[in-house]
Amino acid sequence: MIDLTHASSIGPLITNDETVVRLPADLQSLLLDANGFVIFDGGLHVRGICDAPNWHSLERFWIGEYALWRLYPTVRPDDVPFAQDFLGDQFLLRRGRVIHLDGEIGSIDEVGLGLNEFLESAFTNPDDCR
Repeated sequence: MIDLTHASSIGPLITNDETVVRLPADLQSLLLDANGFVIFDGGLHVRGICDAPNWHSLERFWIGEYALWRLYPTVRPDDVPFAQDFLGDQFLLRRGRVIHLDGEIGSIDEVGLGLNEFLESAFTNPDDCR
């Protein structure tokens, strides 16, 4: 469990159990503990499974109208856009590994970490979570 005592926002209750079961196990576990959150004064936003607010909805950016794979040719439909940083760059899960998507130019880079390692790294050094 992540220490969210300094989170500026924690997501509402999960609204769609069908989406939960489609997620990788580590992301399922995280969202069942806290359905997304905003930390580091907006520096990192982990999306949750909810209808509102729409900016927090993982489904909206994964399978909905604003799905990132519809907007960026480098993103695949099975990439899970679980987070974004304060610059609008996106973090995706692809086959259990975190991918960094540059929101401005659409290029992707492998971060080289799984979800839990990525979050641990972000909490240890929030200025360099890529």
